[in-house]
Amino acid sequence: MGADKAGCCKWLGRLSLLLVAGLLFAHSAQGHVMSAGVGAVQVRAQDAVVLIGVPVAVFEGADDDGDGLLQPGEIRAHRKEILAQLESSFYLAVGGKAARVKEAHLLVSVHAEDGVSTPQLEWWALLDFDPPSLATACTEIALRWFAGARLSAQEMTYTVQVQRAGEVQTAVFSKVHMLHTFGCTADSAIGAH
Repeated sequence: MGADKAGCCKWLGRLSLLLVAGLLFAHSAQGHVMSAGVGAVQVRAQDAVVLIGVPVAVFEGADDDGDGLLQPGEIRAHRKEILAQLESSFYLAVGGKAARVKEAHLLVSVHAEDGVSTPQLEWWALLDFDPPSLATACTEIALRWFAGARLSAQEMTYTVQVQRAGEVQTAVFSKVHMLHTFGCTADSAIGAH
């Protein structure tokens, strides 16, 4: 009984995190969990929560039939690869310390006309710092998934809302501007990663 109760509590804890993430970022969603090209990052005292909508064109090797959409079978078959691609191409550092993905999930809130396929996935991730950093320290964010994308560089931009140190700032990422810093002096910014 004790193991069942612990498993249930862990599951409820994860569900609560997903619900909280949805509520935190609901104002940006415009009817979806997070539209492709839109993201939100909340930097907290010891971790950060990321929610970002990513179009199918970003993922290498996931769209098996080449229709520009992902079907449930493709998502299941390539889930690990998709998560690995997102983890390796999203960079967050606070106070010069790179964050690690502690937990990540793929969400589907947008469906194509067939009601089954999707043109995008939403990536929810909980990142932590080792050792924990202060949320007021220099924060760097880089999106490095533009190079392999089938979308043209002109079409591919991301608007990311960053909440840190009691402030909310917005940054626009593109192929020519993949790194943004928040609360950094020129000397404290590490540079493009």
